Amino acid sequence: MKNILYAKDIEKSVKKNNITYWQPYSCSICNVKYGYYFRDGQVFFDGACGCGGSIFGERLTSYQEVANLYNINSNKDFKQAMLDYFKIGD
Repeated sequence: MKNILYAKDIEKSVKKNNITYWQPYSCSICNVKYGYYFRDGQVFFDGACGCGGSIFGERLTSYQEVANLYNINSNKDFKQAMLDYFKIGD
């Protein structure tokens, strides 16, 4: 398992694997998944689920923010699932 992910790791994987979204979160009320969208070389976070349980709409963010979710997380299962989703090897 990688110790650190960098923005370039995520960006390269998104381009190589044609990844358009990654939804690691679920609304605690309606259980709809939400998260990050990748469009035109940019990263957006959309925290709205539609039930009103989340008040956050779409905002521009960065590949580094996505990588930081891996870097700050101590849950090995989450980290491995992220590596698997983005097809990033050791």
